Amino acid sequence: MKNFYAVRVGYTTGIYEDVEDAKDEIRGYAEWKGFNRYADALEYMYENPNMTKYYVWEDLVFDEIDIAHQYSGGESCEVFFNLEDARGEAICEYGNCNERLREDLLFVDAEGDTVYEVYTDGACIRNGKRDARAGCGVYFGANNPFNESKILGGTLQTNQRAELVAIKRALQLIQEWDNGEYYEIYTDSDYALKCVTEWCDKWERNGWVNCKGYPVSNQDTIKDILKLLNSVGCRNVLGIEKVLAHSDCEGNNGADELARDAAERHYYG
Repeated sequence: MKNFYAVRVGYTTGIYEDVEDAKDEIRGYAEWKGFNRYADALEYMYENPNMTKYYVWEDLVFDEIDIAHQYSGGESCEVFFNLEDARGEAICEYGNCNERLREDLLFVDAEGDTVYEVYTDGACIRNGKRDARAGCGVYFGANNPFNESKILGGTLQTNQRAELVAIKRALQLIQEWDNGEYYEIYTDSDYALKCVTEWCDKWERNGWVNCKGYPVSNQDTIKDILKLLNSVGCRNVLGIEKVLAHSDCEGNNGADELARDAAERHYYG
């Protein structure tokens, strides 16, 4: 058994200590090799002249060694062979680097205004069971310090409530900032979206009872969301939009991961 596995050509290049991790990156590729020493694995990676390298100095990541050395004063920089690992090292070692590596999700609308995208999601382990535990995720973009993975509070632990609470939390953050920026919120929950954009009008007229005469579930959180949407601090929230669940979308994937992490922490302790 080797100690290090160098993937020189693969889905994600790099040096791995776990052979199972390496296998995920080398299916269909031939350029990889196992080594007992890290130095030998590193030398093998350097033999490929086309290999993209990333250099970490304190909280900075570079893709050119000359520029890296300008910042480091000629001192050696840590070398990585994929950008994700390089960024991860900078974040782990230097807590103030989130802002440098922050990648907000945004677009420019037809009027030329920058609109920030906020993705929300909820997750629940053993949804519908007495021992269910849920979590919420709010995702603004990679390395954004305001991304949240929060355990759902209270006794009612359901996926639907977690979806709504995630939207509420996104609006609370926007209201707190009141920074004049434009935002658009995304959810993959049809239920949550319709609660706050479609069904709520009829429920309000009917005194918050549903068509069967029962009190509307999660009405406390729905009312909070409607109040936030009408607040001064959320005046630049353009709307809440639907995104396909489990689609290949960075924002939705990020919110999903944050929500699942929170639910797992809640359930497994």
